[in-house]
Amino acid sequence: MVTEYRGPGNGFRSFLSTMQSVTGVKAMNFSNLSGWCFARMVAPNLAIYKAVTLVGLLWVPLWLLVITIIFFLIRFCCQLCGRLLQRRYLKVYMAMTLYLSLTRITSMCLTPFQCFNADRPRHLLDTRIVCDGDHSTWQWIGVAGFIIYSCGIPLGFLGLMTWSKRRDQLAIPDVQAMVAFLQSGLEPRLHQFECIFMFRKVLFLLVMYLAGESAASTVVKCYCIMAVVGLFWLIHVTFSPYANRAYFLLDKIEGASLMAVFATLIGQIGLWSSADPITLKNHPIYGQAVKLCVYVGVIGCHVLFLLLVIWGFLRRLVLKYFIWGPAQRFLGQ
Repeated sequence: MVTEYRGPGNGFRSFLSTMQSVTGVKAMNFSNLSGWCFARMVAPNLAIYKAVTLVGLLWVPLWLLVITIIFFLIRFCCQLCGRLLQRRYLKVYMAMTLYLSLTRITSMCLTPFQCFNADRPRHLLDTRIVCDGDHSTWQWIGVAGFIIYSCGIPLGFLGLMTWSKRRDQLAIPDVQAMVAFLQSGLEPRLHQFECIFMFRKVLFLLVMYLAGESAASTVVKCYCIMAVVGLFWLIHVTFSPYANRAYFLLDKIEGASLMAVFATLIGQIGLWSSADPITLKNHPIYGQAVKLCVYVGVIGCHVLFLLLVIWGFLRRLVLKYFIWGPAQRFLGQ
């Protein structure tokens, strides 16, 4: 349920709530409506989807400006103390801000497309808004932001890493400061693969927003997301981008996660097919059999993923205290 911002109140609690809305931090989570709350404080009469779209367009420039100001203030204080803060740390913060803001910006830029059919096409976040007139203009504005940020950020990182590798500059500290966190855990020959994962996040959001909100769109979303997951699952199986440590454990975890999502979507389609009244009337056992297969298969895939993750955390301890340690003591005797 969306609640309207009613302005700042008195006291520390109101100040804290206002800062949480501005920064997007709420109970260790990032609120998807924080940009709207901030825009409501600046322009209370602005329509919700317009406010969210504008904040999505201004999100990256504002945060980069804030980070730059804070960095140079800290750098000035360090110079007063006789220490020099290198500028590559600023590049680290900027690169991580772009990476972490990708999904937030994508969802904001695609907000004008959240319409559903009632008596008239209305916006999901505020049913008083009718999706016609200048709404299409704001959709084009959102598309422009999507192209600039949602497509530009992954392509920018991909171009930077490709350009640096061709000139053998990946080991330079300034370049490492910007892209090292994107290459962690990946094989050297596939060090740009994190950009593929970024495009995957963008495609997921694109499917969820462009399909709209209706009974038919739910089916469309399910099939489209299944196609996206299947495509990236095939890409993962073909390239196996993660480093071959711990007997390909990272690749196994990634593959298991994609398999769990794919199985969940297949299971949902199976449940829809078993819910047909004509099918249930002609084949009463079919529905129960499909439900049993879906529950066993989906739960099994998710359990496999969780077991691989738990094994990744406990692997060293188990090997050290239950395998390597006893084996060394046995050989020592």
